[in-house]
Amino acid sequence: MNINVLFVDDDKDVLEGFKRMLFQMRKSWGQFFASDGQEALEILKNNDIDVAIIDMKMPVMSGDELLLIIQKNFPKVLRIILSGQKDEINTIRSLVSAHQFLTKPCDANQIKGTIEHAYALRNLVENKEIIAFINGIDTLPSLPGIYLEMQDEMNKEEVSFIEISKILAKDPALTLKILQTVNSGFFGLPRRITNLTVALSFLGVNTVKSITLFLNVYSPEKITGNFVQYMNQISLHSMKTASIGKAISKLEKLDRTLSDDIFIACLLHDIGKLVLMKNPDYFNQMTSLMKSSNISWLEAEKVLLNFNHQALGAYLLGIWGIPKNIIESTAFHHNPSLIEDNEITCLTLVHVANAFANYNSHDFVLEKTDIDLSYTNKIFDDNKLKLWWSETQNITES
Repeated sequence: MNINVLFVDDDKDVLEGFKRMLFQMRKSWGQFFASDGQEALEILKNNDIDVAIIDMKMPVMSGDELLLIIQKNFPKVLRIILSGQKDEINTIRSLVSAHQFLTKPCDANQIKGTIEHAYALRNLVENKEIIAFINGIDTLPSLPGIYLEMQDEMNKEEVSFIEISKILAKDPALTLKILQTVNSGFFGLPRRITNLTVALSFLGVNTVKSITLFLNVYSPEKITGNFVQYMNQISLHSMKTASIGKAISKLEKLDRTLSDDIFIACLLHDIGKLVLMKNPDYFNQMTSLMKSSNISWLEAEKVLLNFNHQALGAYLLGIWGIPKNIIESTAFHHNPSLIEDNEITCLTLVHVANAFANYNSHDFVLEKTDIDLSYTNKIFDDNKLKLWWSETQNITES
């Protein structure tokens, strides 16, 4: 992986430590070092930097200030905070302008793993302008009603994380931001968290309140008319898909971790559509093209953009540190045959649940669904699909 990485820290001993620690990566990583914000900006102006790893607490120009400048002027750069500062509010604020947060001390394997994970699916999105667009995103559009529901629940004397997780499940954008925060290095958790109730218990009520306030996850003045209707459609479809995925997981008696991943992957599988909503012309262009050419949304994306919401969503999940199997499920939920599976995986159930959620006929004809039978038949026979359909029909018809 040939990339250019910039390290910024006012402690010269820390920079020397990076040089020694990452010496083995010098053939595949171009390595640049800056001791303050101004020096970092000069390097950014004169070099094609892919990743910036920045200390939070620096004199003259803080890490927060530098991150905001990079986000505005060098949007294609992947932005990672590396800090020993345990200030919860500043951490939450920084996750608006940073993609990931790592804590000091941090070894070479952690840095290497974080960057490689973030770039694993970058080849799906080869357009540099689109990569800059995605990397420049801090939040995704979210419906105002969800925010109000969250506030009402969190203002109760006895707050229920189960009820809050149900509200979150209605909103893929807010779900993603909660998961990005709890899985940041700040909390130092030994494993990735994909269960919303567990995530909320780690964060606590005050932190969740801070997230909803500081991250500004919605812009009410921009969410009107058809835009709201379309976002509601995404929300309802995502919840329906997640409910189907959860039901099949129980039917198959899958372990808790995989079941949690499947539920979240189903909620987030269309997150790329929300990414594209950050472009104000996207919705009108897509709907106009679909109407004039009588084609599907996926076909319109291919004509208009030459890529699709799967790739965009997967890339965003990657740079925000979401687990690999959820990224993979997002990237290939319409074309799972691109992955060689020989057992039921997160992708398998996201693909099937999405197809079930999109199937509108009362009479189940397997060949008329969007299920990729060449993929599923390598894992199980059609009778299992028919069983899953019959056991989830109350959800699919809702």
